[in-house]
Amino acid sequence: MDENEGNYSEPPQGAYYFVYILSMILLAVAMFVYPLW
Repeated sequence: MDENEGNYSEPPQGAYYFVYILSMILLAVAMFVYPLW
């Protein structure tokens, strides 16, 4: 149970990578669309 809790509170590196890429793409899209609007 302790191991499970530790795993849950500390997500794998892949999750951080996915969120980082997602935010970067969102930022790029926002910067590209904002001037067009």
